[in-house]
Amino acid sequence: MAALVLLLPAVASGSEQSQRLQAKGDVAYAAGRYDEARQLYEQAVAADPEDAAAEYSLGLALGRLERWNEAIQAFERALAIQPDFPEAQRGLTLARSIAAEDRAVGAAAEFATPTHPESGRAKRWGASFLTGFEYDDNVTLTPDGQAGLGAPDQSDGKFILSGGGHYDVLVTEKHLLRAEYDLYQTLNIEITDFNFRAHQMRGTASRRFLPYLWAGVQGGYNHYTLGDDGYLSEPFVKPFVSVLAGDWGLTQIVYRHGDATYLSDPFENVRDGPVQTVGAAQTSYFGGGKYYATAGFDYSTERPDGSAGPVNRSSGSTTALPSDYRFASYQGHVGLGAALWWQTVVDFAYVYRYDDYTRPNSFAGFQRTRQDNFQQFFVRVGRPITERFRAGIEYYATLNDSNVSEFEYTRNQVSMLVEFFY
Repeated sequence: MAALVLLLPAVASGSEQSQRLQAKGDVAYAAGRYDEARQLYEQAVAADPEDAAAEYSLGLALGRLERWNEAIQAFERALAIQPDFPEAQRGLTLARSIAAEDRAVGAAAEFATPTHPESGRAKRWGASFLTGFEYDDNVTLTPDGQAGLGAPDQSDGKFILSGGGHYDVLVTEKHLLRAEYDLYQTLNIEITDFNFRAHQMRGTASRRFLPYLWAGVQGGYNHYTLGDDGYLSEPFVKPFVSVLAGDWGLTQIVYRHGDATYLSDPFENVRDGPVQTVGAAQTSYFGGGKYYATAGFDYSTERPDGSAGPVNRSSGSTTALPSDYRFASYQGHVGLGAALWWQTVVDFAYVYRYDDYTRPNSFAGFQRTRQDNFQQFFVRVGRPITERFRAGIEYYATLNDSNVSEFEYTRNQVSMLVEFFY
């Protein structure tokens, strides 16, 4: 991969204070203390916002720190001040090229859920740890969002603990081999039977076939626990294709095949079977990575092949049949994000899904097939606290409307989170 090897500007052009700060920054830069140089160059820019050389020097320091999106913005500001600045133009061209290359590597590993692009190039390894508190006004739902089948709506607070990381076994300009693991745990204050834990392990192998085309496969294993009991285990395989469009966007096509085995009520021996999804998504970046928009569509099927005994509704049993969960799902999503003032990042997403169940439902006395309209709204506001810590507030609103009343529900979740990442 390319490296930023441009030179510091030979002539300072700003105010006396800006020049003095740049000189100190140049000393730190030459000694390899790039973060110290960045801070001094930022002070120089603050002292003289019309100093193109200070912006250019800041872009170099950010490049050495591999914070390419920010480096792009610094070079752009330098050129806005002084259009005839060939060194800044070369820096901008190179920073955009490296940022696009990093998005390609990132898309190869994170193809399924494109998010707001983070500054910084892909490292050989990375880790993050998250903790926080959430209020949930409808805890008694199964982890995949299905209604609890007989359990009344109950609200509770919960603590959230999460951690994970990845290691790139092989990473080149044309290849990526990555191993990842994530742990997620919720601890409810009162309704401890709905404490939830997820172990997610996966590996990704991908290759760049053309400058703009990556393809590969991801495989993994997910295991979920609800309360003290195992809830669901699922091995899966996920081939994918990612098409890069320079530094302004990417298109992703994914197929996923999972084999679900439910380990406890209400779905044990009921929903076991293959789960398949095919989807496509488009993400576009604007303003040098400060803004993004995404949209996508997924088609999924669930075909339980388990067996369950007869249903006796008069006894109050909530046992379902495998045929109750044979369905095709059509889901669309849109999302927007922006980096605003005071380093604040705002994300918004909307999901709509139509679930078309193909067999007469036992909860409707086998008189009709079940049809659900699922909607979810998501808003997140976050900002960094330090270079390695960030805080955020998240809100989810979920509404599931069904023609079988047992499966109707609403849910609101508000979370306050702090994350450490490296």
